[in-house]
Amino acid sequence: MQLKWLVIVVFVGVQTLTAGIVAVTTWAVVTNSVATNTAQTTRAVADTVRLRYERFVDPATDAVDLARFILQRHGPVDLSLDTFERFMFDQLTSHPVVDALYLGRSSGEFMMLKRVQAPGEPSFLTKHIRIEQGTRTVEFRLRDRRFDLIRSWRDDDDPFDPRTRPWYRVAREQAEGDGRRWTEPYTFFTSGAPGVSTANALVGTSQDSWGAVSVDIETGSFSEFLSSLSLPKGGGAFIAGWNGEVVALPSEVDEAARALFADTDGSGRPALLLALIDADPDALETTRDGRVLRDVIVGGQPHIVQLVGFAEAGMPWSIVVSVPEETVFGWVYRLRDRIIWVSVAASVVATLVLLLFWRRSIERPMAAISSRLAIIGAGGYSGDPPVRGVKEMRRIDAAVIAAGRLINERQSARLELIARLRDLVEAMEQAPVGIAILEADRRLGFANRAARIALSVDEGEDESIDAAVLGMTEAEFAAKAELVLNGRTVRGEAALPGPAGVTSQYGVVLSPLSDGGSVRLLLVLEDVSTANDLEAGLIEAREAAERSDQAKTLFLAQMSHEFRTPLNAIAGFSEMLLTSPDLGEARTRQYVGHISESAATLLAMVERILEYVRYESGGVGRMPRPTDVGEALEAAIVAVAPEAEAAGVTMDLTLHGPLEPVAADPALLTRAFEQILSNGIKFSTGGGRVSVAAAVSQSKGVRRVTVGVVDRGSGINLTDLPRVFEPFWKAATHLRTSSQGPGLGLAIARRILTGFGGRIEVDSAPGEGTRVVASLPVFGGPGADRSNDN
Repeated sequence: MQLKWLVIVVFVGVQTLTAGIVAVTTWAVVTNSVATNTAQTTRAVADTVRLRYERFVDPATDAVDLARFILQRHGPVDLSLDTFERFMFDQLTSHPVVDALYLGRSSGEFMMLKRVQAPGEPSFLTKHIRIEQGTRTVEFRLRDRRFDLIRSWRDDDDPFDPRTRPWYRVAREQAEGDGRRWTEPYTFFTSGAPGVSTANALVGTSQDSWGAVSVDIETGSFSEFLSSLSLPKGGGAFIAGWNGEVVALPSEVDEAARALFADTDGSGRPALLLALIDADPDALETTRDGRVLRDVIVGGQPHIVQLVGFAEAGMPWSIVVSVPEETVFGWVYRLRDRIIWVSVAASVVATLVLLLFWRRSIERPMAAISSRLAIIGAGGYSGDPPVRGVKEMRRIDAAVIAAGRLINERQSARLELIARLRDLVEAMEQAPVGIAILEADRRLGFANRAARIALSVDEGEDESIDAAVLGMTEAEFAAKAELVLNGRTVRGEAALPGPAGVTSQYGVVLSPLSDGGSVRLLLVLEDVSTANDLEAGLIEAREAAERSDQAKTLFLAQMSHEFRTPLNAIAGFSEMLLTSPDLGEARTRQYVGHISESAATLLAMVERILEYVRYESGGVGRMPRPTDVGEALEAAIVAVAPEAEAAGVTMDLTLHGPLEPVAADPALLTRAFEQILSNGIKFSTGGGRVSVAAAVSQSKGVRRVTVGVVDRGSGINLTDLPRVFEPFWKAATHLRTSSQGPGLGLAIARRILTGFGGRIEVDSAPGEGTRVVASLPVFGGPGADRSNDN
C-alpha cells in the first residue's frame, strides 16, 4: 500500500472511529433516557388504569371478605339474612359499573343481586335459593334504588343451580391453590352491554360451608376510560386475563392504532395480544409488579409494551400499554441519520483537502526525490533543481543531493578498488608461485592454488602447517620464525610431493607481514624444479589477467547497453511528463506504465547480477538432502510458465521411470532448472517448443539423474560453445534477438549444479537449436556429498 493511501486510511479511520464513539455514546445516552422516560410514562398510565379498575372490583372483594368473616365466626352463611342482601345492594348502588353480585354454596343455595337493565327508574333484582330440611325454595324480590320492596314472588321450579355455573366451578378448582385469588374472567352480555364475570372461593370449616362469590362487571364505561387515555400517536391500552382472554378494550381507537386491535385470526383477540403471546406465552402472568418488552412486532412495526399486573387486588389480569417505537425514537433515528451524513460529508471534505495537500506538498516532491534516488542508485548523478514543498521535503531533498555527490564519488572509488582487488586476487590465485599467510600459531590463514597444491591442503581448510612439510625441523622453523618476526626475510628450499606423487623442489621464502597489530608470516613457495613450469605458470597468469580484463570489459560493455535502454526510457518518459502537463490521463498512465516496466526490467537485471555474485562469493548456503528432480522440474516449469506464454512457446515434460532422489537443495535446484528453461524460452521462436526429459543413468559405477532440455531456436556457433558459461557473455546470434538480460542464466545454473557435485553440458548447432544436459549424483551414492567447482 502506498504511503499516501495509508495516511488517508489512518486519517479517515481515526475520524470515523471518533465519530463512531461519539455517535454510539450519544445514541446510548439518548436512547436509554428516552426508553426510561417512555417506560415511566407508560407505567404511570398503566398504574392509573389499574387503580381505576381495582375500584370496580372493590365491592366484590368486600362481599368476599364479609362472607369469609361470617363463615369463620358464625359458620355457614345465612342466605336469608337481609343484612347481607343489603350489603350487596349498597355495593351495586355505590359502584355503577358492577352489574351483579352472586353468592353460591356447595349445598346448592344461592343469592344474587343484579341490576335490572330497563328504561325508567333503576331497579334491582334479588334471587334467593334456600334449602331447608330438604325443601328447596326460590324467591325473587324486586327493589328500587332506596331498597324499598316493589314486589316479590316465588318460582320453586326454577332449575338454576349455582354449582353448575362456570364461575362456581372455576372458583372451586382454584380454591385448592390461592383461595383469595379471583378467577380468570369470561365475557358476558347483558342487554347488549359487554362485561366480564369473575369469582372468588369461600372456604369454611366443613364441606357444606364451602362457596363462592362472583361479580359481573359492566366494562362499557371502562372501555370509554381506556379510549380517553392520553397516549402517543399509534399507542393503545387494554386489559387481558392471564389466560390470554380479553377483559376490556378501548371503545374507540384512532386510525394509527387500528393495527394494534385488529382481529387477525378471528378469535376476537387484538393483534397486540397475539404478538405478546407469540413472543412470550407467559408474559401476562409473569408481569406481577411490571415488565417492559421491546421490539414487539405488530403490523410490521416494533412497539414498546408496558405490562402491569393486578396481583395486589387478587385479579389474574394485566394492563397492557403499547407505544410505537417510531413515535418514541423517530426523532432520535432522524437525528442519528443526520449526524451520520454530516460526519460522512466532513470526512469526505477533509479527505479531499488532505489529498490536495498531499499531492502538492508531499507526492510531487517525493516523486522528484525518488527519481533523484533512482538515478543515484543507478550510479549516476541528478542535476535537477531542488524540490518545492514543505520544509521537511526540502531538507530531505538537500540531504539526498549531498548524499548523491558523496555516493557517486565513493562508488567510483569503490568500483576502481574492487576491480583492482579482483585482478589482484585472480592474479594471485593463478600465479605459479605459491603464496600463503601463516598466523602466529602456524595456522593457514590464506593460500592460493599453487600453495594449496604444494602444501597438500584443500581449499577452505583451516589447519596448522607442520614444519616437516617445509622440510624443516621444529627447531629450524622456530629459529627462522624468530628471524622473520624481527623483520628479516628468510629463504630456503624444500622438497614437496606433487599432485601425482612426484617430488618437486621448491624455493621457500618467509617474510614478515604486519597489519598494524600482530605479525604474521608470508610464505612464498616457488617450484624451481624446472624453468618450463615457471614459464608456463607465468603464461597462465598472464592469460588469467587477460581473461579478467576481458570479463571486466565484457561486463561493462554488456551492462552499459542493458542498463542504458531502461534508463533512457525512464528518463525520456519522465521528461515528457514534466515538460508536458497537458498530456491527458490516458497518455500519462501510458507513460507511467512505460516507466514502471523499464524500472522493473532494470531491477530484474540488478537482482540477477546480485544473485550471481551471491553464488560466486559463497553467500548461498548449500545443505544437500534428498531432493525429487521431478518435483523440481515441475516447480521450475510453473515458475517460467508466464514467460513461455508471453513468448508463445510451449513446454512438455517427460519423466522416464521413477527417479531416485539426488543430493541437492530443492529451492536451489529448482532455481537452476528455471535458468536453463528461461534460456531455452528466450531463444526459441514464436510457436516453438521446449522439451524436458529426465531419467536415471549410470556411469563408472555412479548412479545419476540426467535431465535434458532441448529448444528449437537459432542455436549457437561451435566456436562460441566454450564461452556459454562465462558470466555476462552472449553469443553473436543471441545479440541479434530481442532478449534482454545480463547473460547470467547458464552461469548461475552451472554454479548451482556443480556446487552439488553435478555436471552441465551444452550442445548446439546454428539453425538446429540447443540441448542442455545436466546430471546430479543419486543421494547416498559415491560423490553425493562432494562439490565440483569445475
